[in-house]
Amino acid sequence: LHFLHSLSSIVMVVLTAITLFGRRWLHKENYSFKEQMNVSSIRTEDILASTPSQYWLLGFKDRNLEEEYLNDLVDVSKDRLYLGYGMCTFFVFAHGLVPRMLAVILGKNHTVDDRNAHALALYSIVFAAFIGGLISSIFICRSKGWKSKRVVFYITESAFLVYVLLMGILFAKNWDDFFNYGPGGWLVGFIIEYGSVFMALFFMNLPFAQTLEIIALAFTTFMIIIPLDKDAWLTYSDEKVKETFLRRGVECEPEPSGTWINICEFTYRWEYYAIPAITICIVSVAIVIVSFFVSKSIREAFVNKKIIQAFTKQKEESLMKQKEEYESLVCSIFPKPVARDLIKKADTSGGLSSSSL
Repeated sequence: LHFLHSLSSIVMVVLTAITLFGRRWLHKENYSFKEQMNVSSIRTEDILASTPSQYWLLGFKDRNLEEEYLNDLVDVSKDRLYLGYGMCTFFVFAHGLVPRMLAVILGKNHTVDDRNAHALALYSIVFAAFIGGLISSIFICRSKGWKSKRVVFYITESAFLVYVLLMGILFAKNWDDFFNYGPGGWLVGFIIEYGSVFMALFFMNLPFAQTLEIIALAFTTFMIIIPLDKDAWLTYSDEKVKETFLRRGVECEPEPSGTWINICEFTYRWEYYAIPAITICIVSVAIVIVSFFVSKSIREAFVNKKIIQAFTKQKEESLMKQKEEYESLVCSIFPKPVARDLIKKADTSGGLSSSSL
C-alpha cells in the first residue's frame, strides 16, 4: 500500500535522524554556572556573564546540562505524565476495546468477523503500549537507582508513535464507514474516534521537539497521506460537489448573474469540510504553540534554579573559607587548648566572629 510505504519511510527517517544526531555530535559547549556567576551584580538578568547556548529545537548545546534538565523535567512532570497516560488508556479502552469486546460477547455464537478481529487486535496493541509506558514510567520515576530518568520521554514518544502507526492503518481500512458522519465524514470521524488521545499532549510536558514530532507525524498521516491515497480532497471540487448534490437530491438555486460565490455550495463546503479541517488544524497548532511556550518557561525556571544552586554553593564555600582563615588566626594567637575552647564556643554560639575573642 502507498500509505504504508509512505508512513514507513517517515518513521524510518525519524528514527534514523535520532540515531545520527547523537550526543557526541550535538555537544558543543561545557557550561559552568560557577564560572559564569557575577555575584556583584544587583540585576537578576546580569548575574550570569553568559547564559547557556541552546539549539532552537534540540535544547542546550551542553549535552550534560541538557541531560540534567531532562532528568529534572521528568521529576517535575511525572504526575502530568501519569495523568496523560491514564487519559490515553481510557480513550483507547472505552472507545476502541469496549465496543469490539461487546460485539464478541453479544454476537451470534460469540464469534467476531475478520474486520472486528483486526480492529480488536490493533486496539489491544495500542492499549498495551500505553499501559506498558505508564508502568515503566512509574517504575523509572520511583526507582532511586535509575539515574537516567529522561528515558521516560522516549518511552512516551514511542507509545504515541505506535498509536499513530496502528490507528493510521485502522483509519485507512475503515475509510468508508466515516461517511456515515456526512460527505466529509472522515474529518469528523478522525476528531471523534482518534483525535481525543492527542489532547493529552496539552499537559504532559513532553519536550517541545518530541511534541512537534508526534503532531507532525499524526497530521501527515491522518490529514495528508491517507486522504491523498483515498482522493478525499477531490470531493471538495465543484464537479464532486455537484455529483453529491444530485446523488443526495439536493437542489441549489442558481445565483444571480454577477455573483462570485454560490451560497449553497459554499455552505456545503463550510459545514462538511472547512469547519472540521480548521478545527483539526487549530488544535494541532495550539498543541505545538503551548508546548513551545511551556518548554521555554520550564527551561528558564531550570536555569534560575541552577543559578540559585551555584550562588548557594559559592556562598557556602566563601563562609567555609572564612571559617578556616579565622580558625587559623585564633590558633596563631592563643595556645592550642585555649584556641580549641574558643572555636568550640564559637561553633556552639552559631559561628566565629570578632566578639568571640
